[in-house]
Amino acid sequence: MNLRLFGGDGFFAQSSFVVFGYREYRYFWIAAAFSNIGMWALVYGRLWLMHSLTDSPLLVGLTNTATLAPVLILSVWGGALADRVNRLKLLQFTRFLFAGLAFLTGLLIVMDVIAPWHVIAISVVTGVLLSFDIPSRSAMMPSLLPREHLAGGIAMYSFVFGGAAVIGPAFFGSLVALWGIEGIFFIIGAAYILTVVFLLVMNPAHHVQTPKTSNIAQGVLEGLKYVLGYRA
Repeated sequence: MNLRLFGGDGFFAQSSFVVFGYREYRYFWIAAAFSNIGMWALVYGRLWLMHSLTDSPLLVGLTNTATLAPVLILSVWGGALADRVNRLKLLQFTRFLFAGLAFLTGLLIVMDVIAPWHVIAISVVTGVLLSFDIPSRSAMMPSLLPREHLAGGIAMYSFVFGGAAVIGPAFFGSLVALWGIEGIFFIIGAAYILTVVFLLVMNPAHHVQTPKTSNIAQGVLEGLKYVLGYRA
């Protein structure tokens, strides 16, 4: 695997941030920063939106459940698919659709036609996409870094994920007051478009993987057998 590292004798080679010397990882990390902040803002945005549309605690809770349930149910299938397709292209596809869903939500608000069922439906679609997106991004790391830097790469990715969970909600209320809830969704859509741009400039040659010959259902069964048969 031809992974490129710049500044071999400089700062990046001598610091704990050496993983950012790898071009593909660097772009992947930047894309992750935009997408993770966008996703947390999207989650809070929909809860905020549903609360503004209805006073029903049930519907507010259902909004969150509508996103999480597909992830819990379909992630095993998403993982099997990630083993059989180009993960980078799958991530480009899911992030593009995330952008579309955010823009659609903002447009429905601007047109003053947004209804609770719209929010629930869009949340379900988001959950379905996440069930394929999460396994794909998790499996990307070995394609971006050599083995000796994997731990550092995972740590830096965890940092941006945790940081986004803090930054997104912390500034959400202020941003809503500044741009309105519809503006937030348009900004989220733009953030996801930036994510797609960074993923598009990554070199596909670094992500070529040997296709699995078994079908997805067989892959799911093999995974379940491994989990059920594993003994710590």
